[in-house]
Amino acid sequence: MNTPPLAHPPQPAPGRDSSRAGAASTGFFGRVLGRLALAAVLALALAALIAVLLHNHLDAWHWPPVSVVIDGDEIFHGVDLKALPPAQMAGLVGGLTLALLIVVVVLPLTLLAVVGLLLFVLLFALGLPLLMVGAVFMLLLSPLLLLGLLMWWLLRPSRRTPSATMAA
Repeated sequence: MNTPPLAHPPQPAPGRDSSRAGAASTGFFGRVLGRLALAAVLALALAALIAVLLHNHLDAWHWPPVSVVIDGDEIFHGVDLKALPPAQMAGLVGGLTLALLIVVVVLPLTLLAVVGLLLFVLLFALGLPLLMVGAVFMLLLSPLLLLGLLMWWLLRPSRRTPSATMAA
């Protein structure tokens, strides 16, 4: 049995985008989650690129021997980084990459949080008292404001136009 095509195909509900599927891909939170996921993937790719570059070029650098001294006791003396086995070199590269990501991500977020907290404290330390002083002045000056409003209503020109019945 042949059915004729519909004159008006069904439309999606208002506010819905039928071109994208899934609850996480619609709306503001879907866009934010998509951007955060993209940023995380890009950061991971950057970290992997840095790790590969460090791993490939660490042996080409001319490292001086490393000595580690803790509380006056020499723990390592004359460690040559070029002589490390590949597993330890990979651990060193991973540690350097992690340290770099911490400096690039955690440090700016910490500074942003400190600045935000400082602005929040300044808002309540300065803004709230100023708002309270403004409210007291408005309360004290309210009779004058009411008199000014009354004078404005009395002295302003009328907006009414003469009607045709009044003119006749």
